[in-house]
Amino acid sequence: SGGFGSPRLGKTSMRQSLVIRLVLLVVCLAAGAVYLAPSFVSGLWFLPENGIRLGLDLQGGSHLVLEVEVEKAVENRMRRVRSTLRDELRERGIAFQGLEINDSGELVIAASAAGMERIRDLLSAEFTVLEVSGSSAGAGVSLLEGTAVVALGSDTAGSVRVPASFTGTVGLKTSYGRWSLEGIVPLSPSLDTAGVLTRSVEDAALAFAAIDPVCRTPPEPADPARLRLGVIESLFEDCGPGVAEIVRAALAELEERGVTVEAFDLPEMADARAVFAEGGLAVPEFVAFIENELPEFKATLDPNVRSRFEAFGTLTSTEYLGRRMRIARAATAANARFAGIDAIVAPTTPITAPLLQHAAEGEGYRTHNMAALRNTMPGNLLELCGLTIPAGLDGSGMPVGLQLLAARGTDERLLSIGLAVEGIIGPASRRLGTPPGL
Repeated sequence: SGGFGSPRLGKTSMRQSLVIRLVLLVVCLAAGAVYLAPSFVSGLWFLPENGIRLGLDLQGGSHLVLEVEVEKAVENRMRRVRSTLRDELRERGIAFQGLEINDSGELVIAASAAGMERIRDLLSAEFTVLEVSGSSAGAGVSLLEGTAVVALGSDTAGSVRVPASFTGTVGLKTSYGRWSLEGIVPLSPSLDTAGVLTRSVEDAALAFAAIDPVCRTPPEPADPARLRLGVIESLFEDCGPGVAEIVRAALAELEERGVTVEAFDLPEMADARAVFAEGGLAVPEFVAFIENELPEFKATLDPNVRSRFEAFGTLTSTEYLGRRMRIARAATAANARFAGIDAIVAPTTPITAPLLQHAAEGEGYRTHNMAALRNTMPGNLLELCGLTIPAGLDGSGMPVGLQLLAARGTDERLLSIGLAVEGIIGPASRRLGTPPGL
């Protein structure tokens, strides 16, 4: 007769409950197998050499992640370098007794004194050491090496965009305050911003949507026919051989596809440069951090950094607050000028990656450091967001970056512009080709 007390309904409910529990158990076991299996099978012969593993991201709960074993990838890279060098030494008839990778991942060569002299000459001729620049230099190199697809960095005066430009990758500096700085060592709380480095603008848009607290879907490419880009001529002046010409050639390609490129003036850049030349905000704020939080670390500072401490580290509270007020006024005025254009376009850096021996210390370091930051620094002091895109190679075969600067808070729009630009001039693989040795 049915009803709540019916034995028939009770048995049916029990069977349904049991089935549901069994299904849940199978799902949980399957999820556990997917997540844990890579740990048990990582040594099997049929897995890729670079150690890519597939697992379930239980924290996110809904997507799969590729876990790349960086140490394995670097080890494989060192093995290829060892093999190449061994073949080169044998081909040139240079005698050596050993060529191995030690426990620290260093390549160790054993040879006679005469053999070592020839090996040094070979390495000097075949392997040029370049300065990658910026606190995110390792991030740029990791992308170029293939040990990362997305790399995080911090940008206080250009430390995401400069290494991205020097390595032929894409670098995004977000608007000040857009992303949390928690966990980032504070160089300058007034200027620090977080950012990403990737191999393409498309990857940067995906990474941005995954990290950003507001944007939930990757930005789409902007309509080229509705884009207005401003050119500030002073940013094209005093550039290294081929740098300005390469960016202007890219702008010509954009114009052919309907992008409006016009002269633009941002007088507040002069204010930003003046404050930066005085020591800016970064040096006194970093000095305060070291003195108050890590005083014992001061003695271990790199001589180049210590020299900036001594030159700009001490100033009165009146001077410091005066700089902050000047920068705040300039930033407000500068952002208001973007009402008529979508972004400023310029070379990311007026120079390409210098030889390490020319920029390692003293006046060489200061000269190259100031040159590298000349076009990126205003983006930080004026609270703009910025993006660098590979534009070509200079006469020495070094990458040149094209920088886009947009108004504060328009990060999604900036990426849309970047996607449109990349869609017209092409990705790094087309503009730069394959990096030597990769």
